[in-house]
Amino acid sequence: LGIAAGAFTKAKTKLWDNVADLGHAVVLADLIGKILWEPKFEMALVWNTRWFSKPEENLNWNAVDARNGLTATGLALKAWKGPLARSQLLWSQGSPLVGAYALANAGGAGLCLILINRDLQARPVEVEFRGARPSGTPAVTVLRGTGPEDTNPQWWIPPSPPTPVPTPGHQTVG
Repeated sequence: LGIAAGAFTKAKTKLWDNVADLGHAVVLADLIGKILWEPKFEMALVWNTRWFSKPEENLNWNAVDARNGLTATGLALKAWKGPLARSQLLWSQGSPLVGAYALANAGGAGLCLILINRDLQARPVEVEFRGARPSGTPAVTVLRGTGPEDTNPQWWIPPSPPTPVPTPGHQTVG
């Protein structure tokens, strides 16, 4: 039985301010995927709200701001909430700079990929579905901002979804 409590840092360091920003959101989203994939963990707890003695504070463990809007930390939690509500994590892999997690719902009718770019630059990603024949146009939603220190990242839907590669079983997501 493993329990990860307080898995997300709350200590202010000289290297990285204790602020809910895109950089912290990327770390938290990737950490959630890694903990979900680890079979020895039964649960993980993230302290993600607190009382607002200073409403202007935007600390990295606050999932909501003083007006109950989602902070960058809250957006990272939301990225996992929808897929996990109806799916199970089936696969985790990726590269040193892009974490990849695949979730499927019961019966395999729906597939969700969560790709987490740990690099400062956009990275093209090729996804191969072995033994599966994806159909239809993939829906893509990106949490993006101006950089790791962006305290107001936004969900963005590209104007046109990626074009599937014609090879059976391959899909490219940019």
